[in-house]
Amino acid sequence: MKKLFLAFALLCVSLFAETVKVGMDKEYPPFSYLNNGVMAGFEVDLLKEIASQTGITIEFVPMIFDDIFNEVESGHIDVGCGAIDITPERQERFDFSIPYNRTADIYVTEATNKNLVGPSDLKGKKIGVLTAGSKQEKVARSIPDAKVIINASLANLLISVKTGRIDACIIESINAPAVLGNGYDFASSSDKMAMDTLKSFGMDSKLEIFYIDTASAMQQGMIVKKGTRSDLLNKINSAIDNLKQSGKIDSMLAKYGLK
Repeated sequence: MKKLFLAFALLCVSLFAETVKVGMDKEYPPFSYLNNGVMAGFEVDLLKEIASQTGITIEFVPMIFDDIFNEVESGHIDVGCGAIDITPERQERFDFSIPYNRTADIYVTEATNKNLVGPSDLKGKKIGVLTAGSKQEKVARSIPDAKVIINASLANLLISVKTGRIDACIIESINAPAVLGNGYDFASSSDKMAMDTLKSFGMDSKLEIFYIDTASAMQQGMIVKKGTRSDLLNKINSAIDNLKQSGKIDSMLAKYGLK
């Protein structure tokens, strides 16, 4: 009888488990990216651990980064995730989880370009960034006479630097593995193909980081609709805190070369 009751209880939990739709950046390896049509990356692993601890069911919804914010506000998705910097402007629009990562801006150029040693050297240069409206775009546009180019693909952005189409790019330090070691293990299939094509033409020149803006360091978290999902956010925060305390988040970051 006890076994029957336990089986019934487990069935009820399964049937009534909360399903949470999580909108994720589909083109930001190694944080989140599509791998043969399936979402993968550090944040996917993190969310699976959160689901395991809280009993919620996660439905991954891949999208471009810029769409995440409107989809959360409209209620089409419950949670937004994609290495989202916790900024005062975004905190006015959304409720954030506790942070689970920290990143700074790095300035990248082709290794033989020794004329760039700091931001002031980018005056009048072509500068690439990944995301419209990002902190990196704002910094680039503050540089006098600079021409700012936005490219949503990390691989294509780095290719533009390698081939001299742009002088430098400003990206987050979480992308350092791809810069320093051509570490594209977690890149999307299309990005890997682009890099392989570049190598086949003998154009795969080295990149180097010529400046690290430590003052730009930002914490990152997940977002939910403002003032509406405190119950869900409490569950997420509790799980993140447990994963921090156990050291599991550090292990997951290390797995993807982020620590």
